[in-house]
Amino acid sequence: MRLWRIAAGLLLTGACCAVWADDRQTPVQLEAREGEESEESEAPDLLERLTERNDKRIELDPYRIGLAGRLLSIGGQYELGYERIHSGGRRPDLELRRGSELAQELELEAFYRFDSHQSVFAQGRLVMVDERYGESDADELIKYAERGEMWYRYEAIAGSEWVFDIGRIDYQDPRHWWWDDELDSVRMTYEGAGLVFSAALAKELGGVRSNLNVLAADEKGVVRGLAAVSWTWADNQSAQLFLLHQNDDSTRLQPDDFARPDQEDPSDANLTWFGGLVTGVFELPSPGLLGYWLNGGWVKGTEHLTVFEDEHDEGLRAEAVRRRKVNGWAMDAGLSWMPDWSWEPRFFAGYAYGSGDSDPESKHDRAFRQTGLESNDAGFGGVEEFPNYGILINPELSNLGIATVGVGGALFRASSLDLVYHHYRLADPAEILRDANIEVELTGNDRDFGQALDLVLALEEWKQIELLLTVSAFRAGRAFGRDHGEMSYGGFAGLRITF
Repeated sequence: MRLWRIAAGLLLTGACCAVWADDRQTPVQLEAREGEESEESEAPDLLERLTERNDKRIELDPYRIGLAGRLLSIGGQYELGYERIHSGGRRPDLELRRGSELAQELELEAFYRFDSHQSVFAQGRLVMVDERYGESDADELIKYAERGEMWYRYEAIAGSEWVFDIGRIDYQDPRHWWWDDELDSVRMTYEGAGLVFSAALAKELGGVRSNLNVLAADEKGVVRGLAAVSWTWADNQSAQLFLLHQNDDSTRLQPDDFARPDQEDPSDANLTWFGGLVTGVFELPSPGLLGYWLNGGWVKGTEHLTVFEDEHDEGLRAEAVRRRKVNGWAMDAGLSWMPDWSWEPRFFAGYAYGSGDSDPESKHDRAFRQTGLESNDAGFGGVEEFPNYGILINPELSNLGIATVGVGGALFRASSLDLVYHHYRLADPAEILRDANIEVELTGNDRDFGQALDLVLALEEWKQIELLLTVSAFRAGRAFGRDHGEMSYGGFAGLRITF
């Protein structure tokens, strides 16, 4: 419990260290402001308070140009972020991306409505990242352009509630547990009274970044079908169902085949995810609110795994290829109490669990894995979202149980402070985690993974400027063997300016 003893120190240093979390304005928000200034809602959606106080978001202030009798809206934002991570441990392979990173991003977007039914949106980014990682403290400067959302939309088809989208579309669920990503796709959406249904077909058509202008190896041949239904069955009570099927038709190597290093693709999987989310907020007899969420999902299908040898002159050699069935499950549930006090406090607790696999060498993998489109950046009701499974580790929910408790509150006019504690425990002893900000081999003999503490300060006192500040700490558990008890720390800082 050493982490609780350093909580006071984190509170004192929180104004000095920080993290940047993504909170881009959506095209819909930009559209809503076309021709009129947006106003702060007098009755914000209470369900949104479980993840983010959207009534306090900073706003774009787009520049509008007359074009063919309509307005072309052009806006954007500049982001500057710095992170510094120190990873404890006596072994050099205990690393949480040890080092520092300075990142800058300029994003521009444009929206144009042809008429009451048709509109287009385009978004692009220029990114520069200066990385300095590892024992050698080697410096690497990365520059690239990135295509963002780019779509054509037709609303109210034949006077109905159906909407058609085609292009690169952004997909998000309320807790970013299923998906939070941009995909080249076509989508149909129905928006009726209390009911929203959408179905989409997605396939990446090419590279997204200029420095990686070819399609990523793990995206080649991948076709996705997505569907979601949302039903608001009572005031501030919502139920949703999600379905995603992924079919991977990329070329499968045979033993002794070679692949280029940049085309290494160890997993080809045909998988189906199905599940649902129930969220709601109740008004308590005494002043205050009680919110809840329950996410549950299953994954099932088959996977072809390729084990590669070290690099040869001809490339990477496939040493072995095996096929296995996949069948796993996961859940994420929590409560948030928001009493009606002057500083708008929030007390929250949750538990998330993703099944593990007790026999990794068998032909049946019972470990859950998320869709690969998730971000798990739900937050807990402050003015900014952040990784709700821990900022420093930020794991995928796979072979892991995560218990979370925390407290947050409002500061000044439109800012918030959150202190969050996480306890991690492996579902089954393992030597690695499937996907996390950590590079280390575990002992494979113990389930105690560790504990983490995050302090998040979000400042949105200005209409078009935001500061986000956090410090994080992680204490390694017994699953790390002789590094049990070692501490790792991270400091993050971010600035966003919109225009």
